[in-house]
Amino acid sequence: MRKRRLTKCDKKIMEFNKRYDKFKKNNLPAPFWDEERQVREYVMFDKYLDGEHVYATQNLYNAFENIIWDNFYYSFNCRYYTIHYDENGKEVYTEVIGHMHEHDFDSVICRVYNCPETFSIDKKDEFLYSEQELRFIRRLQKYLNFIGVKDIKPGHIPVSRYRNSRREKYLNASIISCSDKLLSPILSGELNYHAYEYREYCDGSNSAIYNRDKEKSLIVDKDDNFIVAIEFGKSEIKKYKDVKKYYKLDLKDDDKVIVNYFNILERFN
Repeated sequence: MRKRRLTKCDKKIMEFNKRYDKFKKNNLPAPFWDEERQVREYVMFDKYLDGEHVYATQNLYNAFENIIWDNFYYSFNCRYYTIHYDENGKEVYTEVIGHMHEHDFDSVICRVYNCPETFSIDKKDEFLYSEQELRFIRRLQKYLNFIGVKDIKPGHIPVSRYRNSRREKYLNASIISCSDKLLSPILSGELNYHAYEYREYCDGSNSAIYNRDKEKSLIVDKDDNFIVAIEFGKSEIKKYKDVKKYYKLDLKDDDKVIVNYFNILERFN
């Protein structure tokens, strides 16, 4: 049987894969720092009926799933598109919002990023995720919705999707979670400071006040909905008894606390 003629693309792949030649005797993934691409990969060779193949991945999980014959399974719903061709050979996309799944958490995060408007996890499928994974997904999706990121649709993705004006406005803002008990007085103007336990620096200096002047923060409720943006001003040291109406800390009345005052910049709800 005549061998298939190598194409230009085939030759490029072969030339690229020469960097993996030193791993040819490896049958378990070995770490490899690719200086040229500045990427860490895990590399091994697998032997199949049609020959020997290099396997290189940046995710160690992916390297082992084919060895131990097991994998993760994350179920969710999101917007996706099926494709077919009309009688003239033109691509036709049909939009579907339905079930999808991935086998690693990073791919799930990619789906959230690509489809922040329609991504959801059925209640019956939440057991497939850990509590912290669900928490991370919820915060990420709420944040993307907050800054106005839309689902990706077929065709060219405009560069404006990656140059977000609200993200720029609050670029270095921290995110603070607040209970309903704290949110109510903050929104009414009754509470205008954040308090926490006093701690001196390791060198024992007196500059123990953490000055947050001009620092911005976004306040979210217990469900990660974005409620207000604040900006901190002056800071001072007070006694715990002065702030314990709102802040419950494991302190005595005369213990010192740091108080950072703030102003509300913008309300979102």
